[in-house]
Amino acid sequence: MSFTSRLALTLVAALAAAAVVAPIAGAIVAMLGYRIPFPRIFDRTAMATVLVALIWSGGRLRFIPLLAKGFSNPGLNWTRAIKGLVVSIAIIVILGATAVLLGGTANSLGAAAARVPKYLLSAIVIAIIEEAFFRAFLLEGMRPDFRERGALVISAV
Repeated sequence: MSFTSRLALTLVAALAAAAVVAPIAGAIVAMLGYRIPFPRIFDRTAMATVLVALIWSGGRLRFIPLLAKGFSNPGLNWTRAIKGLVVSIAIIVILGATAVLLGGTANSLGAAAARVPKYLLSAIVIAIIEEAFFRAFLLEGMRPDFRERGALVISAV
């Protein structure tokens, strides 16, 4: 069976498990007195069940070997990472300036800048997780099924 077929079956099974577990988790959360919207509970439950399913199916999906291959040479793309960081900072500055020109206040920009340290670590962790999943795991796993360009397009979508 191809990587893509195994992955699709794993994801369907994980989402079916999430559909069963999420209402139970929602009831438990409500019994504990928390008022968390069900879509948020379902999202978190779906993420957890997908992670468990990927780890459980890891041998057949080559989860760990693909991650190891994807992160085997981190120094190879430092220049691209720096360029991406510079472009993203430039875009943030342009969007901030546009917001001020359209009636936003510099105070709101200052307040947003003050929150940067709070969210910086989360942003870095999320970026690493996304690269691990979409590039190291998904792209590398789909290459034998769809060749280079097809796997790149599908993993990007």
